[in-house]
Amino acid sequence: MKGKDYLNYLFSAHKLGTVLGLERVNAVLKKLNNPQNSFKSIHIAGTNGKGSTSTIISQILQEYGFNTGLYISPHIKRFSERIKLNSFDINDKELIFEIKKIKKITDKLKKKDSSLFPTFFEFSVAIAYDFFARKKVDFAVIETGLGGRLDATNVIKPEIAVITNVSIEHTEYLGNTVELIAEEKAGIIKPDSIVVTASKDKKVLKVIKEKASKENVPVFEVQKLCKTSNHLFSLIKQKFDLEVEGEKIKGIETSLLGEFQPINIATAVLAVKKLKLKFDKKKIKEGIKKAFIPGRFQVIQRKPLTIFDAGHNSDCFKEIKKTLLLMKKKKMFDKMILLIALSSDKDAEKISELIFPLADKIVITRANYRGMDIEKLVSFAEKHEKPFIGFHDSQEAFDFALTRTEEKDLLFVVGSIFFLGEINVDFYKHV
Repeated sequence: MKGKDYLNYLFSAHKLGTVLGLERVNAVLKKLNNPQNSFKSIHIAGTNGKGSTSTIISQILQEYGFNTGLYISPHIKRFSERIKLNSFDINDKELIFEIKKIKKITDKLKKKDSSLFPTFFEFSVAIAYDFFARKKVDFAVIETGLGGRLDATNVIKPEIAVITNVSIEHTEYLGNTVELIAEEKAGIIKPDSIVVTASKDKKVLKVIKEKASKENVPVFEVQKLCKTSNHLFSLIKQKFDLEVEGEKIKGIETSLLGEFQPINIATAVLAVKKLKLKFDKKKIKEGIKKAFIPGRFQVIQRKPLTIFDAGHNSDCFKEIKKTLLLMKKKKMFDKMILLIALSSDKDAEKISELIFPLADKIVITRANYRGMDIEKLVSFAEKHEKPFIGFHDSQEAFDFALTRTEEKDLLFVVGSIFFLGEINVDFYKHV
């Protein structure tokens, strides 16, 4: 087999779909001598913000001089984006080595018991954990995939369990109430850890605190312990002051845009502080300044202004709406052309109510993977009486939308991360 064949083998596991549970990943990791036990970890769960929070924590730890692994998902363009060592994606040689190594194990497991063959996500987690162990990382920052309790990442014993927030999502897997979903997210809380949460929902906090009490671990609430002030926002960076448990950090700068990022940054800083490291403001500020995650309210080009965001649920769109209204107030654009594509399991009605009224024109399309039919979104565009057009091809939709965006307008491209990945743009080019 060649390198491409091994990647195809990895992606072929997609056919198994999403299957929650720890039996399969544990079976693979056991054959790898349980690499997840060889490094310290910080585990991040939540509905929104967990990718950004994970990335910020990882970058701050690097500034402290730690050899740091980062696992996030999903990827936009390349699988290797999911697994990073000191901010660098796993290289092709290392990735193929890991797939080849784990394939030998999974092939044997499949012969012995086909039910132990891992899903794509479980395979990915095993790759990451084995890679981090081989590279002798001091810390691995691990973002959950779906939920927490039965998520494949949840075989670690973290120093810190971070729960960014909890709202209704993935009800077919996690339950149909915020309390049930919170129980799943709180499943990452383990004995001998510390809990940091940015949630302000009383129902959610009650669930988190009950689980923490059961495991005899403390809970630290970002909303009570952190304050932001003097917030300045531009299309290049945000700047604000942060106070964390009485420690003041002035002039924090970040290229991560959006009204929602300061709370993610506060969460990350509080989590790092709970590791009982020396509170080094210079290192913390530098880590925040360097942190970057593609497709999160990212300016792709300036003329016309084009912003991509992987907004995927109604809570995301509430925060997106705040930022867009702020931009409009600051006269950063005249009209907004909206290009949107959602995954098939999202609440199109709620999302359209939040975002469609802000648009002057709407272009609707769909992702090839798990994409919502355009007809569903079209019905809501009709309801809001906005000029709209639909395309079945995402690249064609983007090219069309760009031609309809005047120099002083905003083209806002939003929706599933799979959709963003299908569009031919460079997410790593600085503009």
